[in-house]
Amino acid sequence: VAASASGRAARLLEAVENVSELLELQWLQEDGTEDAGSAPLEVSCNITMRPTYELLLKPMETLLECEPRAVGFFEVDGEVPLQWLVDHPEMRHAFRNVGLMTTKASLLAARSALANTRRFAIASSGQSVQRTQRGRVARRTEPEEKQGRSLAFVSNKKIKPSCTMRGIPSHKDACSLRKLLAFYFQPFNLQHNRVLLSLVEDLRRSEATGKAGKKGPGSKGHLRSLGQRPIFRLQDICALPRVQRTFDRYTPEVASALLAAALQEPGATPVPVRIHHKREAHEPRGAWGLTDPMMELTYVPKLRFVESVDPTRPEVVALTACGPNADQPLAALPSNVCVVVSYSVSSDLSDASSPKAESLVQKLSETAGIGPENFSWETRQPKIFRQLSLHGPDVICLQGIQSVGFAQRCSENESDYGWFVDEAAPANHLAQLYQQLAQGNYGAFFAPTLKLPVSGDLCLGNVVFWKRSRYCLHRSQALGTAGACVELGSRQGGPPLVVCSAKSAAVYARDWADAATDEAIVSSFEDAQAALMDWMLEAVSDETQPLFCGDFGVDTRTLVQGLSSCPYSSTLPLAWKSAQASVLGEDAQATCLLADGSCRCSDIILHDTGLEALATFGPFRETPDLVEFFQTGYPSDHILQMALFVRRGM
Repeated sequence: VAASASGRAARLLEAVENVSELLELQWLQEDGTEDAGSAPLEVSCNITMRPTYELLLKPMETLLECEPRAVGFFEVDGEVPLQWLVDHPEMRHAFRNVGLMTTKASLLAARSALANTRRFAIASSGQSVQRTQRGRVARRTEPEEKQGRSLAFVSNKKIKPSCTMRGIPSHKDACSLRKLLAFYFQPFNLQHNRVLLSLVEDLRRSEATGKAGKKGPGSKGHLRSLGQRPIFRLQDICALPRVQRTFDRYTPEVASALLAAALQEPGATPVPVRIHHKREAHEPRGAWGLTDPMMELTYVPKLRFVESVDPTRPEVVALTACGPNADQPLAALPSNVCVVVSYSVSSDLSDASSPKAESLVQKLSETAGIGPENFSWETRQPKIFRQLSLHGPDVICLQGIQSVGFAQRCSENESDYGWFVDEAAPANHLAQLYQQLAQGNYGAFFAPTLKLPVSGDLCLGNVVFWKRSRYCLHRSQALGTAGACVELGSRQGGPPLVVCSAKSAAVYARDWADAATDEAIVSSFEDAQAALMDWMLEAVSDETQPLFCGDFGVDTRTLVQGLSSCPYSSTLPLAWKSAQASVLGEDAQATCLLADGSCRCSDIILHDTGLEALATFGPFRETPDLVEFFQTGYPSDHILQMALFVRRGM
């Protein structure tokens, strides 16, 4: 910086100071050496770009300390998923500023940056961030008028809105609220919304136990048709954050008018809820004047509920309860339990070259008006993710997932890491789903089963996901082509597990209208069971328990009898039992819906006597047919299975 250009130099220095987070000044003395302090304009200086880790570290630390979702991760899991941090909009902007455009490059840069801070550290898995002794997390401070409000809305106290608008609801807010209600109360969304489902569970228990000492249905509960048509109060739907923000603009006196305007707009598309017209004698007849309006569904929903051997056990209560706020929608599970989900996602429905897609999609398009766009992976994946994340499971076993390349893949291996975060593979259903689940801190191991016909490099296989904050991976291996197997050690005192996710080529043959016999299907899993037994003998812990999850193509009785009669089973006899039978006393009649209107029970979670099943998903009140299932919004022809386990004796 020359003295003759002092005016321009001053303006330049001022501009550099305004972007000090990107640039830094290095003052130089006359001999060219660096000067520690600020020097007069007669002394020259260098303007340099700050190191990449400095540019990334400040926004990272700010997010980890102050972002409500990050605080929720630390409070529940003790660590923040690195994938969530990298995908945050503020971090994406920071990565673009330093020229990092791919997810893999961003993840590597994030690890490098976090190595230069004393407040946080990368976990041993390399996929999450933990606090150090110097780490500090700022707790959220709710506004005074919002304190006491939770997702479960346990308090009936009226809360003063954050701002007050005029007494007449605006047309824009009424239309916005109508769209929200139409979305939330669709059958699929009602089943998979943690807030609404928790309210329905509470109303169902209220109906079952009765009030004022009455027992059984028929008491003064808030459900009709023996507990199948729930009624929601205004304060219940305000537990939904987007609905709450709309009502917060009005005083409580105007809330009823806003709800009435949203539900009674003439000429609008019907919504699946209506005002519940049960009034006392002194109350006004118009919906606008109700002080405590209630809504009821316009249809009788076919819902699945969590059934348990003892609903009062704290493990079961935590499974169905809501979290404290929108940033922690799930309640923290006790450390001694394990929640397992098994789901056959039928990726081949999204591939026009698969035999199932050719027959099923065409039939549904002709008979039910369900177009091919409803079977695209872009449409199905968000719904599958909602189903999988509803109860925050520790282990997820998926079958029929599409991958690219007939090879085993593990997210914990550096050689496979770039493959999982590759953003240029639209046909890679596994990698796309992993990127979503990784934001919840899940790892994955995939084993292929068979190649799709006329598809080149595409294949179908089995995958096991596990939550890294609760389980660590000891080893992983494909069990032939029938299953993917992992050995997991608990990080919080839960039961160590050997988990197998299985679906063999023989089951695909039955799915694709091949006449595969039950004996051929059962025998296709014998080698997988033998390998599972070997793993049990070689397990790291003597307390390791086996789980055999999958789409087995046959019912539980046929499968268990066939597996128990194979010669290898005498080496380490396993007393297989399905989780549904352990809780409900019998297996479900339908877990897979077929195009001809029939169904079969082939999706099963098997456990041994070392694990006790405390809860599981019950069956639908009425088994839907396949057309109704897809019209309702479900993304697969299979029904998801879930079970809550605890080690027996704990």
